[in-house]
Amino acid sequence: MEFKCVWCSAIFGERTAMCPSCGASYSTVPRYRRPVGERLMEAASRTMTAADVCVRHWPIQTCPVTGLRWAKGALLLVYGEPGAGKSHLALKMAGEWGGRVAVLALEMGIGRGLADLLHRCGLSRRTDVEVLAHADAEELGAAARRGAHLVIDSVSVTVFTPTDLRALADAGAASVLAVCQSNKTGGHMGAQGFAHEADIVVNVSAGNWKLEKSRFEALGATGVVPCLSVAEEKNHVAV
Repeated sequence: MEFKCVWCSAIFGERTAMCPSCGASYSTVPRYRRPVGERLMEAASRTMTAADVCVRHWPIQTCPVTGLRWAKGALLLVYGEPGAGKSHLALKMAGEWGGRVAVLALEMGIGRGLADLLHRCGLSRRTDVEVLAHADAEELGAAARRGAHLVIDSVSVTVFTPTDLRALADAGAASVLAVCQSNKTGGHMGAQGFAHEADIVVNVSAGNWKLEKSRFEALGATGVVPCLSVAEEKNHVAV
């Protein structure tokens, strides 16, 4: 069996943890693997037409956590160095926007670390927050069609492409928040197409965030990654 890197399309005779050609981590998949986006779109109930798009209302909303503006189906890229607070910010935003949330915890895994993070984000008692352990296209597609906010942490360790993330948004997700680590030059790790495809790009550094791209407002907004207030801490059981 041959394997292909999803970032640079190089072909190899065996699977490796890092692509020998471009250096991307965990990016090699079977060469003839069907793209996630293709499987998601195939599972859609019916083809979307121009009339479907135009009869919908796409109101601009404001995030209560950051004050950033967004619309239903928006694709957000949140990136930064390890420990900067990017996962915290993405989960906090998804939780405060209202509605169902689906978390794909690939980098952290399901364990004490994730439980602590959910607690700090005020989600530890939420029964409408679904946690997924595997990057299964069918599960993600089902969550998207239920209108959930999808948090993928992180796209740096998945085989998702920018097209896959857009397909999730188009499948009906309220929003798709993709968490990504910084590379050595300070940019986001992975294909440059992530930033191009994203509607909103937020950089997180040392507990502070900065808006770098938006299709909904002018750039320049900054803020601090929010933490639970004392009152909120008392209302959540420590894990």
